[in-house]
Amino acid sequence: MIPLLRIIVENQDRGSDIETLRLATWTLSNLCRHEPLPELEQVSPCIPVVAPLLYDGDVEVLTDACWTMCYLSDGSENEERIEAVLQSHVAPRLEELLLHSSTSVIAPALRVIGNIATGNILQTRTLVKLGVLPILGSLAIHPKKSISLEACWTISNITAGNAEDIQAVIDAHIIPSLMKHIETPIAPNCEKSNHEAIWALLNAITGGTTEQIIYIVEKESVCVEVFCDVLLNTNDINDDKMRSEALQALSNIVRACREKGASSCYEEIIEQKGLWHHVMYNNFRGTLGYEKTFMDNLRKPRSGSLFDADISLKDEMEDD
Repeated sequence: MIPLLRIIVENQDRGSDIETLRLATWTLSNLCRHEPLPELEQVSPCIPVVAPLLYDGDVEVLTDACWTMCYLSDGSENEERIEAVLQSHVAPRLEELLLHSSTSVIAPALRVIGNIATGNILQTRTLVKLGVLPILGSLAIHPKKSISLEACWTISNITAGNAEDIQAVIDAHIIPSLMKHIETPIAPNCEKSNHEAIWALLNAITGGTTEQIIYIVEKESVCVEVFCDVLLNTNDINDDKMRSEALQALSNIVRACREKGASSCYEEIIEQKGLWHHVMYNNFRGTLGYEKTFMDNLRKPRSGSLFDADISLKDEMEDD
């Protein structure tokens, strides 16, 4: 690999043979994508050589340089690989490349950003502080499906972080972009970007603060119906983890709204979908003193029909 890197370095001068540089960069990207991925120690010398190529004016060179960085930031040693890439200070340039005129450049640059978002909290925060979120929000509704999918996937990894990251997504006004991917009821064989958008919302609701949860559901109340559909449409969404998270999200919504005295319309939606018992069980089962919590909840029912549902659920609990 060292001789190949030497060729790239020697041909980075714009007066050099562009065809040689293109071929060498393409070859390097293919070497780095080999399955199984090469060990980080084997490919780490590539990083300082490839980093300057991200500023090259040739689209082919630029594309293959981005793909190389993509492969270098992927793999089982993910955090170490991500850190090695971040230490080369390429993140600001990758952000710029998300606005490139060619989708062949945007796609691999976005994948690198997505890989970084799968890293640890500090690595993800690097992206957030960089200011990449507004661009991701725009790419989430990009006409090219593969790009919108990658953007939604990246956002979902950011909302899987902490409350600070979730707030950054909210502040970047990305939630409406995510909702544009989601139909209700969820259609069979829906686009993968639909699933990634749902994951981004689920992560925000299950990991967000009470205030963040209420903000999201009041801004996009249809997400409550979406989470219900995730639980109900078992044939369309073959993902037990997603269903489990949807149940937790609905439980969090009920808890947050009752805690802040917000609208009961979300509870009505859950009841109309036939999921009230599931949500109430999830809210109170497995917690210390759940029966007392349940009875406290029962004393202030939102409506007559919800009162009946609470009574029915209490009977089920006593039978356990």
